[in-house]
Amino acid sequence: MKNDPKRSRFVILHHEVGTKLARTDNSHYDWMFDVGGTLRTWATDPLFVWDQPSDVACDRLSDHRLAYLDFEGEMDAGRGRVTPVLAGTFRLLDDRVDRFVAELFWNDGAIAREATVTCYRSLPGARLGLEESLWRLFFSPGR
Repeated sequence: MKNDPKRSRFVILHHEVGTKLARTDNSHYDWMFDVGGTLRTWATDPLFVWDQPSDVACDRLSDHRLAYLDFEGEMDAGRGRVTPVLAGTFRLLDDRVDRFVAELFWNDGAIAREATVTCYRSLPGARLGLEESLWRLFFSPGR
């Protein structure tokens, strides 16, 4: 991956939910983006093919600690286990309260890959809190 000072790190973790996670009992992907020293995070169903476009419902979660960029294993307090699925760098294209757009870059073996991911409120202009609004995640692979 190119070293670009305008890029930050991202990770997509497969979260196998433990018995004590209150928010959900469904295993999911956590999409985490380093923005300003915290990880902006969305959760989706774990059904993705990285070379095809996807448009799915997602949940906007609270920001997470940067430690999750390099974490794999059991989480404390019975919250389950996380395993990295995809990791690389991203360039932030848009960052508003109701929209987040990033260009992703990662290596698939010897092949450099890229995609655009857009997380957006599915009810534009809604004056709801993050936890109350409906979100979608659109994944659009490049080369």
